[in-house]
Amino acid sequence: PVRGGRAGPRGVLFLVASIVAKYDPHLAAFKQRLQTAGKEKMVIRIALARKLLVILNAKARDARNEFANA
Repeated sequence: PVRGGRAGPRGVLFLVASIVAKYDPHLAAFKQRLQTAGKEKMVIRIALARKLLVILNAKARDARNEFANA
């Protein structure tokens, strides 16, 4: 099982990451690469969630910078 962090946001992130992978071409390609490499389902889910979290943090950073300079 996955441990660490906050269980609530982590669970939501896992769910959202699997849904986003269906619609975002970059995450879909990433998921396909992991599946082709023979990674386990949970490893793929964790990798997608982490990548999505990095993307969301970058968007939040950019939004903060944009509004700070406004």
